[in-house]
Amino acid sequence: MERLSGNQLWRLRTKHGRDRIFGDADVLWGEACKYFDWCDRHPWERVELVKYQGYATETEVPLGRPYSMDGLTVYLGVSESYFRTAKSELRAKIEKGKASPAEVSLLETIERIEQTVRSQQIEGAMVGVFSASLTARLNGLSDNVNLSNGNEAIVRVTVRDQETADYLDELEDLL
Repeated sequence: MERLSGNQLWRLRTKHGRDRIFGDADVLWGEACKYFDWCDRHPWERVELVKYQGYATETEVPLGRPYSMDGLTVYLGVSESYFRTAKSELRAKIEKGKASPAEVSLLETIERIEQTVRSQQIEGAMVGVFSASLTARLNGLSDNVNLSNGNEAIVRVTVRDQETADYLDELEDLL
């Protein structure tokens, strides 16, 4: 055995760092699908008062449960930064040309999971099941409204030639 002086025992290791918890794309996708299924089978519920022919009863109404990356990480038992770090490391390996086909597949699977979560959230917001404004914020979408102009609509038009610009000026004067 090679003798190392000082604190250099780490050099004797054949591998550095720990194994990725989900190093196999198929296993990761399978676990994500279990999470999606769990969400679908366990919707949030709200109690609503239902009135019919003079009678009122409280009824539990299923609201659905949005998929989320936070929920998935809790379900899988990994840290919040797990997917972000894995994606960053896998992309760096791919860019250097050192990634194996399994690692490329793993990155594609992580992106597919994120796309599935995002799609379910946005579609849920579009049909009114989830909060549209919260979904937009969570997914980096914006609804550009200028509140500093008294809620008047501002339309900016870019034209390609001076003749069209002149027509627009005439139209603006008429309005």
